[in-house]
Amino acid sequence: KAKERAEIQGSTKKIKKQKGTGGARAGSIKSGTRVGGGRIFGPRPRNYSFKVNVKTKRLARKSAFSHKAQADGIMIIEDVKFDAIKTADFKALLNNLKLDNEKVLFIM
Repeated sequence: KAKERAEIQGSTKKIKKQKGTGGARAGSIKSGTRVGGGRIFGPRPRNYSFKVNVKTKRLARKSAFSHKAQADGIMIIEDVKFDAIKTADFKALLNNLKLDNEKVLFIM
């Protein structure tokens, strides 16, 4: 978060008198127009997330799966068993299924 004029350290005393100097009016050394002053309308941290209803999420998931199924993008494999839990064995399985350079989602 950027510091605004209230958060800058410094005096609140008026810099110069209001009239008679020939220059523009100046009230605070913390003003955003001055060097070392506060940031005018600086960025504020915000939460941009929003709530999606559970039924809507479920419908979207169902719709995505049915779209993939129509495009023959779903493969169902039953009883995958390995001797030992090794990454190399899993990589070999992906190579056999021609999925080694694809994005794959496994649901067990």
